[in-house]
Amino acid sequence: MTKVLSVCAALVSSSLLLGCSLNKPTPAMTYHLLDHEQTKLAQRLPEARVALSKVRLTDYLLKPNLVMRRDNNQLALANYHHWAEPLDKAVQRIIISNLNQQNQDYGIVSHCRECTQVRLHVEHFYPTEQGQVVLSGYFVIGQGQASDVVEYFSLAGTQADAGYAASVEVMRTLLDQLSSQISMTLNKKGA
Repeated sequence: MTKVLSVCAALVSSSLLLGCSLNKPTPAMTYHLLDHEQTKLAQRLPEARVALSKVRLTDYLLKPNLVMRRDNNQLALANYHHWAEPLDKAVQRIIISNLNQQNQDYGIVSHCRECTQVRLHVEHFYPTEQGQVVLSGYFVIGQGQASDVVEYFSLAGTQADAGYAASVEVMRTLLDQLSSQISMTLNKKGA
């Protein structure tokens, strides 16, 4: 009988401990802004001649979750770290702002008629478990549906600290580098 009581007591105490461990508080949801500062817009743009159309993201980047690449080529969606706004809109706004600051000769807008078009396609944009951040894809510059220039980019940076907040800082820096690459290509093309 005492053996049965001790087994019952052990089962009750283990279920109490298990119940306590299951009642852990859920971590708070964190929302990340890709541009931590207010994006600076030019006071007055020159006549708009270039449009950065809607940014195309690969399917896994269309979700609100931040994404991390693991060693075994798997992508992990963050459960408690989300973008504060759709990633394609944030990337477009940041690059338009950067290009307008870098170019004084022509204005960059999100759309215009009969002007040079830049179509940006982002294929990879994530941190890795090793603390690297990757941004790659291509952009197409052309008039209407004709594409004069297709240029691929593959950029990488290293996080100073661990965590998604640090990776978002590096992501912003990579967008600045991409803006410079687009600007140089536009200048070579004589947009």
